[in-house]
Amino acid sequence: MTTHHRAAGCVIRSGDLPVRKLVGCLVILIAAPCARPIDLDSLLLKSAGSAGALETINRLKTIASSGTVVLNGQAGTFTHYVAVPDRYYLNVSFEGFSLVQAFDGAVAWQQDMNGGVSRVEGYARRELLKNLYFESFLYLKSSGEERAYLGTRDLDGTLYHLVAFFPYDDDTVYCFFNVETARRELLVTSLDQVTLVSYLGDYRPVSELPFPFYQYGSAEEIAYETEFTVDTVVLNGTVPDSIFAMPVIAASDYHFPDHTQAVVIPFSYAAGHIRVPIVISGRKKSWAILDSGASANILHTAAVSELDLPAVGRLPVMGVAGYEEVDLVRTDSLQVGELTLYRQVAGAMDLSDVSSHFGFDSSFGGMLGHDFLSRFPMLVRFSDSSLVVFNPESFEPPPGGTAVDFFLTMLIPTVEAEINGIGGRFIVDLGNAYSVVLHHHFVRENDLANRLTDVAVNRLGFGGVGGTIGGRSATAATFTVGGVSVESLQVFMPDSGSGIAGSEALAGNIGSLFLQNYDVLFDYRNSRIIFYEAGSVESD
Repeated sequence: MTTHHRAAGCVIRSGDLPVRKLVGCLVILIAAPCARPIDLDSLLLKSAGSAGALETINRLKTIASSGTVVLNGQAGTFTHYVAVPDRYYLNVSFEGFSLVQAFDGAVAWQQDMNGGVSRVEGYARRELLKNLYFESFLYLKSSGEERAYLGTRDLDGTLYHLVAFFPYDDDTVYCFFNVETARRELLVTSLDQVTLVSYLGDYRPVSELPFPFYQYGSAEEIAYETEFTVDTVVLNGTVPDSIFAMPVIAASDYHFPDHTQAVVIPFSYAAGHIRVPIVISGRKKSWAILDSGASANILHTAAVSELDLPAVGRLPVMGVAGYEEVDLVRTDSLQVGELTLYRQVAGAMDLSDVSSHFGFDSSFGGMLGHDFLSRFPMLVRFSDSSLVVFNPESFEPPPGGTAVDFFLTMLIPTVEAEINGIGGRFIVDLGNAYSVVLHHHFVRENDLANRLTDVAVNRLGFGGVGGTIGGRSATAATFTVGGVSVESLQVFMPDSGSGIAGSEALAGNIGSLFLQNYDVLFDYRNSRIIFYEAGSVESD
């Protein structure tokens, strides 16, 4: 049976919600003393609405919904598919770009604003799976090991039953069920150091199943707000399996010289930064930092202000010391040596603080990040200051070398590494002009301030998007990534726990002063980095 439900626009708006002022006190409320326990099965049965709703849930195979979305003030549309129990697809489209997140039952993946497709791992994958768990109504079938009743809580005069769910690993989702209606109205979860709060409202029956036609989400730490208003819901309709599968897309938004296996692009390397000449929209000659730690290409507004690039939206980005919103613009072209990327959506922000911190000259144009590096297999040859960029259609890696697998965190390569034998997950960041930056929690939890040597205040600090943070330098006896290792490596320990340095899911950030000991090949299509002995690979 296929059930359709169409509704007019929702009348609830975020300004009417208590969510904003509740975010700061939710942790206290969650930890408050518990009231008298209740029977959870009875509560969840009541929240389902009726015996007919439970029957609908038991027969549920697919959910298709669509409607409108507002992301940080920019309006768009969305389509959403769930195939019970383990497939998920969400497409959010705006005037100038779209974003996709999906899970095919085994692989979580995403499509970025320039159409690039990549696997999703780590805490971002778990967050996607948690969405699937609740949006497929699997939480109503949870067992005693997946849930715990924490009593009642009063939020702004409304009394709620508080239930903790543990759907994946040690992640916890706190759900607030309205005592009077038993509706699930608030969800609180964590994505690394960010607390996400969602309000669900405007419940309407679809085949007797109470379905939320409105959802407002916020994350105070990153000034992030979304509103989803559902227009149409279809239960048990036909949803092709292919929509959940990770597509194999050969990027066609670039020009690579015909009949060429590889091109060589000279770069200048100074103070830990790789500087590559670029031409923006065929008119603006500049140079950019090669930055695997940037999840997109980021242009310096001072360099592109005269180009009148069309704006297509805004998104929050995480930097070294905190979060900032970045404008999104579309370029006609972005030329790097003999390579050209066409009609790319890029970030545009004032990078004056970065420029002044590192003493860049006035021709500084920005950063070449994921959208450039992921298009081509690329050997960063520190030994002679050149990039060897391979044609992705005919690429074979040079022989030799040590391959290290990576996954992407916020579109940044992430590897397993060890410092003095202590393991953790580290992003690989060519834009980091230091050697290794150890994140605040990793230093604290492993007492590294007392286990490393030569600890001293670093007066220069560590800078990038989001600002500059102070800290201490120290020496590690060994730092090892896969089969490669460096001894007596100087590392940086930030004083601050904000921004990416405050990540609790990542141990640190591997920068150029470590990578420069090798020639390093980035192969995003095969999710690997290959370390070669310096000078051992020659270009044709």
